[in-house]
Amino acid sequence: MLREREGPPLGQNTSDGPNNVGLGKRDSAPPNRTPARKQRRRRRPRFSLLSKRIKEIESIICFPTPMPLDRLRAHLVPYAQHVACRLRELGKPATHSAIAESLQIMCRVRGIAYYVSEQQLDAHVDAAVTLALKHPRPDKADALGTRLQLTFADRAFLRIKTIGACDVTKAERKRRRKARNREQARLRAASKRTERGAVPREQWLANSKSRTQPWKQQGISRRTYYRRLRNAAQNEHGTGWFDNNLSLYPQTNPCHVAVTPKERAVRARLRFPFVASHALPWSGLSRKERGAHGRIMLACR
Repeated sequence: MLREREGPPLGQNTSDGPNNVGLGKRDSAPPNRTPARKQRRRRRPRFSLLSKRIKEIESIICFPTPMPLDRLRAHLVPYAQHVACRLRELGKPATHSAIAESLQIMCRVRGIAYYVSEQQLDAHVDAAVTLALKHPRPDKADALGTRLQLTFADRAFLRIKTIGACDVTKAERKRRRKARNREQARLRAASKRTERGAVPREQWLANSKSRTQPWKQQGISRRTYYRRLRNAAQNEHGTGWFDNNLSLYPQTNPCHVAVTPKERAVRARLRFPFVASHALPWSGLSRKERGAHGRIMLACR
């Protein structure tokens, strides 16, 4: 007898989804599970020269605190010009009220409103905004530095990059920057050489032979000293080994060179005077013996 089919009848919907018809609980979606969201990568904001200039002008305004009132208006005008250009860059209307509000907020945040009365501050802000709207184009870097009376020392102290200096030209600043970068690169390379175990040049020169001049202590010339060192290095395992007392002198004649035992055996087998012009009896010599004899011939030339 056939067993009856267990489970829901075919075609009956067993889940909440409209597409899961007759599939049972096994193929249904798991409960309490949400699809994972793809994490969006945070983008860095675009660099804006106007916003950078605004921050630098704020630092210049707050640097000599309290600033005289005659200089305050001269500093607020370029600040208002850059604020107006920044509002236009963002697509916002550069109105008198919007620019004045930005200047009021800056003066209160930076502490200028604490040593200036409210009436004086409003008068200075209104005059600066009016002049900025009349001349909306901001100055260049060097012209702005001259207008703000920014010296090269103050510029370096405040780390200002987009405004020039009133006492140093652009070409001179470029030359000083190159010299500073060259010096930093030199110090960085010197530190890396020291980490690798290199000896500083001053210490190396102090211990060099050109400073100590050992040939004068031994009573010989410099050329003779280096020639003996060279011959001693070539004849390390021969009779001309060079020591500190110069008790053993190597032969200076190039024909009188130290030979290996194999070459001495070749000489004894050939039995002829060691002269370069003598005929060589090549018969009866092996390949290694011919090579040894060739080295002897080259040494006597």
